[in-house]
Amino acid sequence: TNVYAAGNEVYIDQIGNNSTVNVTQTGSGNVLGGSQSSTGSTTGNSKMYGNSQTINIQQIGMNNNTALTVDGANTNATNNVSGNGNNTAINCGVSGSCASSTLRANANGNNNTMSINSMGNSTSTIDVTGNNNSATINNSSTSMLGATAAVSISGDTNSVSVTQDGIAGTNGHSATVSVLGSANNVSVAQGGAVDSTVSIS
Repeated sequence: TNVYAAGNEVYIDQIGNNSTVNVTQTGSGNVLGGSQSSTGSTTGNSKMYGNSQTINIQQIGMNNNTALTVDGANTNATNNVSGNGNNTAINCGVSGSCASSTLRANANGNNNTMSINSMGNSTSTIDVTGNNNSATINNSSTSMLGATAAVSISGDTNSVSVTQDGIAGTNGHSATVSVLGSANNVSVAQGGAVDSTVSIS
């Protein structure tokens, strides 16, 4: 594992199966990925390659930003953000596998904007409490098991987009969206060879 840090910035390049990676950033500029651009977004991704990885990222306060690329089956990746700038992007299986993986992006307060993009029969979950919100999940599965997406948002500006496509054979895709309070705006689109399940509340 290679870890590079400048101030509160961390970049990780990890290769190997069965690895466990824990990152905690408390206060100040945060940023997990490449460098923070002048617009406040993260440029470049931290990259973690290998099967059966366990990845836990925690950012507590201030400017946040996570840009993470994961390639590997049976991966469990969780990003928890508490307060201030937020902005999380998790990409799984872009140049490898994301089969049977579980991806989570959670934010508690402030500017939010969370996204998960995955390839394979993964389970993607976004949970946001408060402030400007925006949750996007894009799953594309060539597996007969389909993909699963869940979004839960409580309060403030909201905006949810879930897109799942691919074969989704025996089980089809499944999407669950729960939005409680404020401006709302929900879009769910699913394809596949068999019926899919959508629940919006």
